Amino acid sequence: MDVGELWAIFGPGLAGAVFGAGWWFWVDAVVCSSVKVSFVHYLPGIFASLAALMFNSVRRDDIDYSPYDGGEWRPRYTKNKMRQRRREKRKRRKRGEKGW
Repeated sequence: MDVGELWAIFGPGLAGAVFGAGWWFWVDAVVCSSVKVSFVHYLPGIFASLAALMFNSVRRDDIDYSPYDGGEWRPRYTKNKMRQRRREKRKRRKRGEKGW
């Protein structure tokens, strides 16, 4: 397995653990603090929790997006790329290089 595959497997769990640990330390500090914490200081935690709830409520399959899938310009893009590769291949043959 390469690093990308390992990150895809363990990355979300690691991100959740870091978020949970940060939330736990913040709540512990607020509860154990003798200083009164104003509501403004609660807002980042509330927004972070709402954001985590929102991005965890969407399935990964629903956001699988590639800009090269479909669209009216895809055939033209693919055709131009293929032409460019053919030209490069011809140039290499003329120079006597092998491969690709």
